[in-house]
Amino acid sequence: MNYSKLTRIFHLAECRKLIGVFLFITYTLGYSQLEKSNAAIINELLSRSFAPISEISFEGSNSVSIDVEENDYRKIAETNLIQLLTKKNLTTTLGNHFREYFVKATVNTIEISYPYIVASPLFGDKSFEREIRVNGNYFLKKDSLILLSKEFDETIKDTISSSQLDRIESTEYTFLKAELPEENFFRTLVEPVSIAVVSAAVIYLFFSVRSK
Repeated sequence: MNYSKLTRIFHLAECRKLIGVFLFITYTLGYSQLEKSNAAIINELLSRSFAPISEISFEGSNSVSIDVEENDYRKIAETNLIQLLTKKNLTTTLGNHFREYFVKATVNTIEISYPYIVASPLFGDKSFEREIRVNGNYFLKKDSLILLSKEFDETIKDTISSSQLDRIESTEYTFLKAELPEENFFRTLVEPVSIAVVSAAVIYLFFSVRSK
């Protein structure tokens, strides 16, 4: 086997490696994991915000009255508080009824946004940054004594895939949806063209070396 033939074999092996790396990167960019829904993350944020209530002993009582201010977020906040208090073996009553223990809560803001595109591969899903923010306040009192008073402002940021938007954005509440960002000039034209040119160059190099 002469030197020129060895060189061609070496170049062929290198081209195969380049193609393998290119396909791996493309697949990785297009691959998406199962992300949490917007509702699930909001529940996590509310659970984190209401968590100090679970540290109260509620001595001498087995029931709590819950009053959440009327707005679009009332139902999801009530559900979260009921779940938290049920875990403490307490029965709950909704509304401003007289009970020894009383929780008054207000969720001022639940904001969901997709600020920008993280990745827009030639093949596969686009990826967006997701930001979810929950803001509000509450207090817990026993008779006329305030046991706990807290303001909360919680935020979570992560990345989601375009193929999972329908599952992530529940139709149960309108505030669980948000507008997607528009792609800029680089992502809509320059980036796909660059990827196509690199792909063509790799394929051309592969076949030109193989034909020698």
